[in-house]
Amino acid sequence: ELRLTQLRSASSTLSTTLTQKLATSQSGQNLLHIGSSLSTLPPDLFTLLSTLAPFSADVTLYEESNRNELARIVSKGNDIKSMRRRCIRGRECADMLEDLCCAEVDVERDGKRRVRLELMMSGAVINVNECDEEELDELTHVSSLERAAHTTLHLVQELRSSTAEMSAFTSTQSSSNTTTNSSSSDSKNINSSNSNNSLLPSLHTPLPDDTEKAQLLLKLAPRIRTLEREVVKCLVGRLEIVLGQMKIRKME
Repeated sequence: ELRLTQLRSASSTLSTTLTQKLATSQSGQNLLHIGSSLSTLPPDLFTLLSTLAPFSADVTLYEESNRNELARIVSKGNDIKSMRRRCIRGRECADMLEDLCCAEVDVERDGKRRVRLELMMSGAVINVNECDEEELDELTHVSSLERAAHTTLHLVQELRSSTAEMSAFTSTQSSSNTTTNSSSSDSKNINSSNSNNSLLPSLHTPLPDDTEKAQLLLKLAPRIRTLEREVVKCLVGRLEIVLGQMKIRKME
């Protein structure tokens, strides 16, 4: 009987210790399957939950404030990155516009020069005062035509790239709008809650597409196409003049 009493006492002590350990752990709480009301919980677990509730609320508020501060920092960082990208592309657009204007001037000068050369070859009298020193410099003129041809090729390539970029951007926008309209409100709420809980704002996230450069090039498309045609005329006319001069020299 004494041994049985000792075993019962040890069993009761171990059972109490196990219950306390289970009550203080999350996995133990799942195993206990206690009632839904806090009044039915063991006194030690109820005290633990009551003590941790204010601390858990403070941690939640602290995490939310940190998330808001991170979102603010990421937003400012993305604004800086966006303005930097816009500044770089603005310089590129300014350089392309300057090259376009210079090429147009070179092409116009070549047209006037070809007219004078044709008149000179036909034996007409040309007033030298109408010609400036730069236009009389043959090497400078040929170099300007070469520069205009390279500029035109670069602008045409940029225009094609911008056209493809705008087409892709338009198709992406239309497809995203269609997907958004076809999705249900429940899926929106689930996705938004999951994204808010699992995804944090990051400066490593790529910036959204910027089409300002492409839009500018599309506005300049008529001038670029006109320049392309005029450059071809200039090069063909220059080749005809060279071939005519070679023919005259052979005849002499």
